[in-house]
Amino acid sequence: VQGVIEEYLGDLISERLFLAESRPWKNYDTDYRPFVEAAREAGSPVIAANAPRRYVNMVSRKGPGSLSELPPEANQWLAPLPYQGPSEAYKAEWDALMAEAMYGMPQDTSAAAGQHGAMDNALAAQSLWDATMAFSIAEHLLANPSNRVVHIVGSFHVRNGTGIPEHLERYRPGPKTLIVLVEPSEDPEAFLEEHRGLGDIVILGDAGLPRSY
Repeated sequence: VQGVIEEYLGDLISERLFLAESRPWKNYDTDYRPFVEAAREAGSPVIAANAPRRYVNMVSRKGPGSLSELPPEANQWLAPLPYQGPSEAYKAEWDALMAEAMYGMPQDTSAAAGQHGAMDNALAAQSLWDATMAFSIAEHLLANPSNRVVHIVGSFHVRNGTGIPEHLERYRPGPKTLIVLVEPSEDPEAFLEEHRGLGDIVILGDAGLPRSY
């Protein structure tokens, strides 16, 4: 939706049409709109960094090899194919997250193999997101070397310097990055050893407060 964003930033279309055509996340108003509007007022560019959801869904259902079936013009919206898979550190974080999500759920051993394949595809889809966002950032920095990019993203994509930072290093070696990570905590006054290294700056929020969306 890069073209749609640029039409909105250039005051060519209304915000209503912009939202209808760009299909933002449900938390757009609280978490993203302030940044877009600040960029619009300042005349700064906004990068539509994400991979199209339809292609991420393809990988989730059919695996990364399914992207080879896309027409050539579709490749302009993705990181160069074949994209790099997850690092061992990223995979370990993913496995821990999935284990936590499935904790206490009844296990059907007869379906274990199918679940394992589905989980592999889900991780490959997550890596497509990471790789494409990193490539979008790298392309902008290479074309505009004096610019800085502020990238707003879910914490898992950058936690511990894995995910997007790893892919960015491949596409644009030696970037200067600063990861500011917001982590929910039952006791936001207590900074624990487990929070160390999650990012360059770690902000603890009160997990007991309601989400904004």
